[in-house]
Amino acid sequence: MNLGAKNHSPITLGTNTATALSLSNQELSLGDKFVQIAGDTMVGTLQIDVNTAGEEALILKSGDDDTTSNLLECRASNDDVLTSIAADGAVFASGAFDQNATTVGTYVGVGDGTPRLMFSAGVAATNWQIDNLSGTFRWFLPGALKFSLSATLATFSTDMVVGGGSQQTNATTLQLSEGWTFKESSAPTADDGYAKMWTETNNELFYQSGDGATHLLHGDAFSNIWYHGSTTGTMTVDVTIAAQNALALINSFTVVGNEDDLANVVGSTSTNNLTLSAIGGGEYEISFHGSVTATGGADKNMMIALGITLATPKDITDVTDNLVTPIVITSTAHGLENGDMVEIVGVLGNDAANGSFIVSSKADDTFEIIDLSGGATTGDGDFNQGSPTGDVTILYPGNMIVQRAVRGADLGAISATGVHILANSDAIAVYVANLSGTTNLTVAAISFDAFRIGD
Repeated sequence: MNLGAKNHSPITLGTNTATALSLSNQELSLGDKFVQIAGDTMVGTLQIDVNTAGEEALILKSGDDDTTSNLLECRASNDDVLTSIAADGAVFASGAFDQNATTVGTYVGVGDGTPRLMFSAGVAATNWQIDNLSGTFRWFLPGALKFSLSATLATFSTDMVVGGGSQQTNATTLQLSEGWTFKESSAPTADDGYAKMWTETNNELFYQSGDGATHLLHGDAFSNIWYHGSTTGTMTVDVTIAAQNALALINSFTVVGNEDDLANVVGSTSTNNLTLSAIGGGEYEISFHGSVTATGGADKNMMIALGITLATPKDITDVTDNLVTPIVITSTAHGLENGDMVEIVGVLGNDAANGSFIVSSKADDTFEIIDLSGGATTGDGDFNQGSPTGDVTILYPGNMIVQRAVRGADLGAISATGVHILANSDAIAVYVANLSGTTNLTVAAISFDAFRIGD
């Protein structure tokens, strides 16, 4: 049967009081409902009754693979599509719906293929979308994207509370109500203006600033070594001083005290120093205290100092030549202060530039050196600019120096405390210089400790 056709006049079936058409087996029954087909308009109610569950009520089948047109549309009086079934199976229920929209709408859609949104749901104030093209899940509030999640990136533009609990008045963008779990990893690549945190397989927690500087956050870093005479008849120990005006290591320590459990600072009685680990750098409070005399009974003018053996020595690029007074050292961006002391080694040609000196008349890239008694230095040869050119290997900070007359007959106290920034793998120790000769130092008791206060 063929009711009407393209380019034919519309057909009216029945009235509102009589059965319009009935076919056997209930394949088509328009009952007593009024149906009028006239052009693109259908007026009245179309009812399709199915007697058994095994029968389909209505089948709409596309005659081609056109996915740009809908098989079925329900429209408002202004022709806005409210509900549609596309030829590819996508289903949408919407008001003023734009399937390519990325802003707020009022609709629900389920589908795939041409419509970009596999699922979306919205009302006037909210909008959820799962985008089939970009693989992105989005949540909008009016005029603003608040949350976006893709396979590689999650973006939040509003404060979040994770783990339950109410948001606190002064909470920042992300509030964690429970613990925070880190996967052990390695140091990330720095991004200017952003800080990062991570943990490594050694159970240590790190913070990285935007400039790439890494700071250890987990636990403390500390150590100490000490000596106190405990042998009957031998309650002191001597420190050998081989040359006048030259700093020598105090090597009388016999006990390693308490240290942090991660070995960020390690004390040693064999090397008589405290050594930072490869990640132990930071700001430290350092102190030494002791009771000493000059060996043999004669009073001597001595200097006791903290020495920092630099993991990365300061490179010397130039030294003034023969007979020049005072000797001037060139070391780019050396960072030294007047009154600091240094140990210089490896200078060739001008041997007088090697040894222990006080820094004087410093500039950004140069400094003069004077001997520990305050005397001028004079070059004894022309500087050899070949390799090596020399290094500053030990820094003796000027605020950790004790200079005093050490009595030979009576014990005297030495003590200094200061705050210093140490680099990874630096080593620190206590040194002594005799400014009056080569008389040794006798030690009755001494302690030396470092405790990180930075980070």
